[in-house]
Amino acid sequence: MEGKVKIDLKVITPNRVVFSDKVERFSVPSVTGEITILPKHISLFTPTVEGELRIVREGEVQFLSVGKGILEVGNNQASFLIEDAFHSAEINEQEVLAAKENAEKILKEKPKGEDLVSARAVFRRSLIDLKVARRK
Repeated sequence: MEGKVKIDLKVITPNRVVFSDKVERFSVPSVTGEITILPKHISLFTPTVEGELRIVREGEVQFLSVGKGILEVGNNQASFLIEDAFHSAEINEQEVLAAKENAEKILKEKPKGEDLVSARAVFRRSLIDLKVARRK
């Protein structure tokens, strides 16, 4: 009996291969919203944004916190090349909460320029990391 068709997903950062396996489906954050990729998906090449990567494998859902990147899909294979990615178990909730609180403190001081951009980025990423960490 033939099994379900799956798509081969690789999640790669500059430092490591974070995930590599055949999956039923996965959803990534894109610049236009969330995209869900199923087996036999049409070819696709798109930029992605920071957010939550949701992977369904063997009926179980796995979550990763991901940075910006590029998703390429074709021939029932997907490569997700991203700045960074963390499984929920790799995220230290206390460190993330401390970073979030520090970013909030800086933002209350109404920073300008690079300081504003940096504080907003840390705050935004900490919210994503907390969401993923709490899905353990």
